[in-house]
Amino acid sequence: MGAVTTVFGAAIPKVIESYHWSYTDAGIVFAASSAGFFLSSLVSGFLLERLGTKIVLATALTGEIVSLLFFARTPDVALNVFLNFIIGLGTGTNELITNFTVVTIEE
Repeated sequence: MGAVTTVFGAAIPKVIESYHWSYTDAGIVFAASSAGFFLSSLVSGFLLERLGTKIVLATALTGEIVSLLFFARTPDVALNVFLNFIIGLGTGTNELITNFTVVTIEE
């Protein structure tokens, strides 16, 4: 999550200028990934128990990759909020699976 947030954070002035967004628009887009991260951190643990790590991780990575491919390609705020939310879901799931794997390595 840190890499995605750092890159977008550093690009905010240029994004605001290029896309003619307000700071509010940029803040909403920026906050969407945090909301996705929080939600996936909560839900991913339950999904791991039901579906297993491979399916959950593959799904999260696929969503994250597709969203990163299309994020910031258009000035549409709503689309970028949605894509950044999906990126947050992916990063939150990745974080949880990494921690889960470390904890269960030595059972």
